[in-house]
This record gives sequence, C-alpha cells and structure tokens, in this order.
Amino acid sequence: MSFKLTTLAVAIAMAMAAAATQAAALEDIFSVRGYATVGLTHADEDQADFTSNFYTQPQGAGASDDLSFDVDSKFGVQLDINITPRLSGVVQLISESNNNNSWDGEVNKDYQPSLEWANLSYRVTDNLTVRGGRIVLPFLMISEYRKVGFANHWLRAPIEIYGQVPFSASDGADIAYRSKLGRAINTARVHYGVQSVRTITIAKSQVEAAGFNDTLEIGALTLRAAYMDVHFETPGDGFGGLINPFVGIAASLPGGIGSNAAAQAARLRNRFDPALGQDARLVDLGATYDPGQWFAMAEVLQQKSSGLLGKTNSGYLSGGYRWHTLTPYATFAVSKTAAREDAAIPLAGLPPPLLGLGGIFNGFLDTTANLDHSQKTYSLGLRWDLANKFALKGQYDYIDLDSGSVGLLANRQPGFVPGGSLNVISVAVDYVF
Repeated sequence: MSFKLTTLAVAIAMAMAAAATQAAALEDIFSVRGYATVGLTHADEDQADFTSNFYTQPQGAGASDDLSFDVDSKFGVQLDINITPRLSGVVQLISESNNNNSWDGEVNKDYQPSLEWANLSYRVTDNLTVRGGRIVLPFLMISEYRKVGFANHWLRAPIEIYGQVPFSASDGADIAYRSKLGRAINTARVHYGVQSVRTITIAKSQVEAAGFNDTLEIGALTLRAAYMDVHFETPGDGFGGLINPFVGIAASLPGGIGSNAAAQAARLRNRFDPALGQDARLVDLGATYDPGQWFAMAEVLQQKSSGLLGKTNSGYLSGGYRWHTLTPYATFAVSKTAAREDAAIPLAGLPPPLLGLGGIFNGFLDTTANLDHSQKTYSLGLRWDLANKFALKGQYDYIDLDSGSVGLLANRQPGFVPGGSLNVISVAVDYVF
C-alpha cells in the first residue's frame, strides 16, 4: 500500500510539474495587458460640444451633456504573442465613444469594441524590424501610447493636434531601422497603409496614408520629425448631382451671362469634391526633455491641402514637475486655420432655378470648407499616482476661439455663435494591468 501511495504521489507530482511547465511555457508565449480611463468632463458651452476629436466623436460635454462620460473614457485590452525570438504578434481591442469603425461599413456604436491593432512584427536583424497588419499610424509624437492615459502626464493630449487626425491606426506595413552613434540612438521608419473614415459628420472615405518619421534619442532628450501624405476619396457621385446640372444650364444661357458661374462651379467641384479625391500633406516636429524630476515637451503640426481640409498650423508646449506622487503640469496649445481665398459661385443675374442650386453649394462652402477652426487652449492639471497602476487626474482648460471661429467644437447647434470662449473641467482615473 505504501508503495502504491508513493507511486501515486509521484505520478501526481509529475503531472502537476508538467502542467506548471506547460502553463509557464504558455505564459512565455502569450501575455495579456490592458488599460482603462474613466473620465467625466464639464463644459460651460450649451450650444456645442467639447470632444477629444471633433471628426469622430460627435457628442461630448456641453450641448449634449452637462457632465459627459464620453470625452475621455475608454477601455483597451491587448494580447501579446511571442512566437519566436524574432517573430511576435499583437492584438488590441478598444472600447470608446468613437464613431470611426473597424469592423464593417457602418458608423460604430458607442463603446462597441473595435480592432485597434492586429499585426505581426519580425526582427530581421538586431536593427531592422518589419511590421504588417493593422498597425498604429506612426505619425504623431505619442502615437504608440496616445490612448493609454496612465502613460501620459496630462489627462488628454492637446486636441489642437491630436484631435484633428481622425484615425489612429492603418492596415498596412512599416519598416524601422534602429542605429547607434555614441550615446545617440536613431530610429527611422517608413510606413504605408489604408483606413476608412466612417462617421456621422463625414462622408464615408477610403484613405491611403504613406509617410516617414525619424526619432533621435540622446540621453534625456528626444527629437522627432515626421512627414505623411494622405489621399482620400468618398464613393458615389459626390457633388456631381448638384454641380453638373448647374454647369450645363449656366453655360447654355444666352449672351454668356452664366459662363463665369459655370466655370467657377466646375473649378470649385474639382477642388472640393471628395468623390474626385482629396490630398493633404502633413509635417510634424516634436521634442521631449525628461531628466527625471521635471520634464518639458513641444510639438508642431502643419497640414496643407488645396481641397476640403485647407491649411492648418497647430502646436503645443507642455511641462510639469514630479513631486513624490504628485505631478502638476501646464499646457498651452494653439491651432490656426489659414484663410481661404476661394470665391463662391457668382449668382447675380441667374434665373431662380440656378440661384437655388448655386445657393446650396455656396452654403456648403460657408459651413464646411470655409470654416475657421482657430483656437487657443490654456490648461492646468494635476496627476496623483494614488496607488500602484492607478492615477487620478484633474484638468482645467480655458479655450479661446478666434473671432469668427467655430474652434474644434462638435455638434454645433443653430444658436451657436462663433468666437467667444469656454471653460472645461475634467477628472479621470487611469489604470493599467
């Protein structure tokens, strides 16, 4: 009996050891991480909404809700897969209040989980890495961790830059080369990908993005430069159903009284119709200096387009001081929209049917293409690392809209008056696991 019990005990011990070894082996291959932000935001503007991205987040604090949960709250979970020492994969799901969809052709429902990342990465050499699949769009300075609140000192990244790019991932590939020169580490990366912009306020667009960025790290100093070329098109006839009849009728009017209007309408359609394709070029420069107890960072972005997007110059300067578990910080951000030089379709002397068609298109120009989004934001905030992997943040923003500007506000109501200012107060808890 003693021998049988001993044999059984040994067998159980061996089975448990094998199971533990297998579990350990699985842990070496698979690991799960995640992050969450639960935030509340109040804005004292009752005719528009303050959001973290006015393209893809149609509602926020203000006209929709006096106290909004949607502006900053999100939950993400990530599966890391170590297949071989050189081959790895990552899958990340995110749930947030964001209309841009990654599953099908419809606008995403609030907090419906979407696929943020799903890619494989292969380290060809110690310095060269190739990545393919759904990858982060590696353009802005904190692109890799912009949605992980715990990884950032501020409650939200400045919307003057990070709120103007409507997507954060693309389906494609990138190649990165890392090299050392003394104390300096340089990483150069090229990328290409496609994505969809599907929101309530923007027509469904297919986007191609290609670019290059370079990051230089020298001790506590990080310098970064990036360039990206974007092309997008919307399916369908676009403005053709409106403009083409206008051009045909105006050009046929006797005495040439409609020739100028026809020519201007055709030119404006070629310039602004997303169905005919739109191009934009973006340049981003950034710097961070973080020796430990204090830090400072700055970033500037220029977006240039002869079409719908126009030209915008944006930037911010932010810094803070770490004192035990507290980090007070301040940020100044600005976005300036260049004035358009395009005249509307001249309607004087045209018959009533053409006045109606031309008026519709001119109204589109006034309410979309020719809008001024210029604003300045002054922010003060405090981060408190209250426990391991938990951070409590509070932030106050004073947003000053330029005269005649609608700023970066979403869901503008008929009673909204351009210009003016608003106050935004936010609190959030960030968590990582």
